[in-house]
Parts: sequence; structure tokens; C-alpha cells
Amino acid sequence: YVGLATADLQMNLIKVLGIKPVAACTNNQSDACSDTPIKNCENTEAPIIVIEQDPVAYVEQKDNCLVIKGKDEELVKSVDRLLLYLYGIMR
Repeated sequence: YVGLATADLQMNLIKVLGIKPVAACTNNQSDACSDTPIKNCENTEAPIIVIEQDPVAYVEQKDNCLVIKGKDEELVKSVDRLLLYLYGIMR
């Protein structure tokens, strides 16, 4: 579900909003992150979008960081809700 939510957000950022996101890891705990930048809300002033599994679904902005959380389908719904907000369809 994290992959699906990330792909959905990434596709909309690129195709509709013209923003090209750069993939990063929040920590270096796996081989997949060994060649990927390590970024989180505390170690950069650049805009960051964090997508995580969490029992409670929500979208929150803290300074330069946009946090999107939810469990399974709720995570995908959180991304969709953010996109609908960005397009001005939902408040």
C-alpha cells in the first residue's frame, strides 16, 4: 500500500503539477537505502513528503514536512484526499 500511495502521489505531482519528486529514505536500515539519499523532516530545509503506515489515517503539515499516514487502504485514501485538496475539489 505504501508503494501504491507513493506511485499515485508521484504520478500526480509529475503529470499534473509539473513537480518532479526525488525518492529518499528516512533512515538507512536496508540495502535498498544504501545508494539513496537519507532525508527526513529534521535533517533538511527542503520540502519533504513522508508516507508511512500508521493505524490512524491523516495528512499533516509541519514546517517543511508533509506527513501522510494510514493503514493499508486508508493510506491510499489519505493520498487521494490530499490530491483532491490540491486540485481544489475538496476542503
